[in-house]
Amino acid sequence: MVLGTEVVKASVGVSILRFEHFDDFVGRSENRLDLLLRKLDPRLCKLWRGAHAAAASNNPDKTRHVCVSIRELMTHILHRLAPDKEIFEWTSDPSRFYKGKPTRESRFLYVCQGVPPNALSGYFTAEAKSLIALAKVLQKGTHGLGVEFSPLQLQVILNRIEGMLSTLIEIREL
Repeated sequence: MVLGTEVVKASVGVSILRFEHFDDFVGRSENRLDLLLRKLDPRLCKLWRGAHAAAASNNPDKTRHVCVSIRELMTHILHRLAPDKEIFEWTSDPSRFYKGKPTRESRFLYVCQGVPPNALSGYFTAEAKSLIALAKVLQKGTHGLGVEFSPLQLQVILNRIEGMLSTLIEIREL
């Protein structure tokens, strides 16, 4: 049931569909990550949908809500696809751990090892660094005071995380 939407013009002239009500958001078509999350663990869908609903809301604290949902989703997926035990079996390199736990980068690279090494190896290393950079942005959005992202910035974050997490899940499924 669509109650009403509006298109918001960002300062750079990009149109962003913004949902007026949560019901509008729920009625949106499913994307690739929705489908993959449902197969991996349907409970993860709530985090993804919550991030979108927060981004579409008029909540003055929506940046924090989006960042928390995305951080939790990313953490759950990385831990599910690259459990501690498997990382410890995969490597003993001390640079792959922080305070005795595998780093996000290590988990990401562990999952990507499922792709045969070739010209993509450098790409995955760069993507791992991108993941860390995005995690830092989400950290600031979660814990920082006065941190606000524009609708366009929130959409960029959602698009980026959708592609990254979808790719990781697909690699693990193959």
